[in-house]
Amino acid sequence: MNEDRIVWRLNLVIVLLCLIAFFVTIPYLMFLVRNFPNFLFAVVTALGTMGGFLLFRTYRTVRS
Repeated sequence: MNEDRIVWRLNLVIVLLCLIAFFVTIPYLMFLVRNFPNFLFAVVTALGTMGGFLLFRTYRTVRS
């Protein structure tokens, strides 16, 4: 087998693995799309909590 044929087969294997990975993740992506508002709310809540703790820590550092 020459090198071009080996490279072509490796590329084919990589493409097939990418397609399999894509089709395996479709249900999870659909779940994320359907529940995006809940997901966004959780992210905003987590960021707000982190921001609150950061403000509190900064306030304590400045005050002392």
